[in-house]
Amino acid sequence: MKIQLEYPFNKDWKFGYLFTNREQRKCVHLYKENKIRKTTLYSRYLMSVYLGRYLNKNEEVDHIDNNKTNDILSNLQILTPLENHNKSARKAVLITLICPICKKEYTIPKRCNWGINKKRTCSKKCGRIQANITFNQNKHKNLNKVKCKRKRKSEKPTCHPERKHYAFHLCRSCYRKMKWSKGEPR
Repeated sequence: MKIQLEYPFNKDWKFGYLFTNREQRKCVHLYKENKIRKTTLYSRYLMSVYLGRYLNKNEEVDHIDNNKTNDILSNLQILTPLENHNKSARKAVLITLICPICKKEYTIPKRCNWGINKKRTCSKKCGRIQANITFNQNKHKNLNKVKCKRKRKSEKPTCHPERKHYAFHLCRSCYRKMKWSKGEPR
């Protein structure tokens, strides 16, 4: 829709078109005679017309009710970029958890990439204890699955015949032997 520009825009621009962008916000295309075009938000246009001057780069038009489609002049205010950021910054949502080690309640900010994990603890100290418990549980589970590079299809492993050996990993004793000899395990 073509609109009649008001001061200060009518001194630099010949005419303008009001349109709605993909975010459903009103914008104004400003045109000069030689097909030079500029786009500005309608809220910024309204505030400039109300003040009778162009807005500076360090002035931002803020919607008081945080509805970006509500471009009524009584709903608009001018803020600095820092003030606008602080106003629109999300407040942290806190969740309360219970530490599985010390049974204390603690709060953490809820973030979209954090899941509520059973292994989450309240401090580094409890985290170390949890890691040791998990390590010891996994160590006992994996005793029968010690893996060793020594095994080939035709020969049986000589280091630990009672354990299963696989093709890519070593048990601790074979790893130490390989580390000191810098070659295949003995």
